[in-house]
Amino acid sequence: KYCAYRSAFSDSAVFLRKGLKLIETKSKKEDEKWAKNFDLAMELTESLAKMEFILGKLDACKATNREVLFRAKSVDVKVKSLLTEIEVREAAHEANEMILASRKVLEIFEIPLPTKVSPLRILFKVRKVRALLNRK
Repeated sequence: KYCAYRSAFSDSAVFLRKGLKLIETKSKKEDEKWAKNFDLAMELTESLAKMEFILGKLDACKATNREVLFRAKSVDVKVKSLLTEIEVREAAHEANEMILASRKVLEIFEIPLPTKVSPLRILFKVRKVRALLNRK
């Protein structure tokens, strides 16, 4: 986290990967890593996804973010992960996948989908969700 704070994003990503590897070496199986060190593994994985996005490594970010979404236990973590997914898909110019992730966020908050679905209309709805989350 200190590296990210100092704008050393590449170094930060390296240290985050090493941290995840250290957890893995202490665990015999992938699921065991998450069972024994869930909070730490989640924090490192979320941070790594952010660093990969900042570094423009969109494919790596998507893969890391999928892990976060798969392992997420709380609605807040799922929503944060989906919002990251939306940003990544937008940056990668993947409109269909961005819309799918946006729909998932809207469904979680039980916000009705626009009758005429377009990327722009869904983005407006997602911005409403972001505004709601920022008020917490």
